[in-house]
Amino acid sequence: MEFSAFCNFGCPNGWMPYDHDCFRSVVETVTFNQAEANCRSIGGHLATFSSAMQQISMKGLLFDVPDDRQVVLPEVQTIWIGLWISESQWKWMDDSPLTYSYFSSTAATTIGSCGMIVNSLSAKTDRGKWTPADCATNATAYLCETPTIF
Repeated sequence: MEFSAFCNFGCPNGWMPYDHDCFRSVVETVTFNQAEANCRSIGGHLATFSSAMQQISMKGLLFDVPDDRQVVLPEVQTIWIGLWISESQWKWMDDSPLTYSYFSSTAATTIGSCGMIVNSLSAKTDRGKWTPADCATNATAYLCETPTIF
């Protein structure tokens, strides 16, 4: 393994560290299932959030840093995360239950719905919040997660 892979606090090149995980955003217009498959192909899965602190940190990394360090581009409007409806309940892709919510409004539990992060420049209060969407809808990016390598 290349030395540069270890210089990012245990994350592979191109991934950003947070706590004991690594995150990588990909700007590509895909459905939820395509995003999950693409994350798996690079060694991860769609990102999960277990606390308000983790969500706030990810929001900061995604949107609240100087333009030259932003993880996503301003034109990205929606970002898939690993949240979906299973048996009328919101769950994470790793089958853990939703114990923390950052939805912009009450989220319906409609089968076939998945969660995405909104990058709304027109409504900054909703920027970085989650919104439900049909899993077959195209988002303009997705956020992958993988554990650190040490």
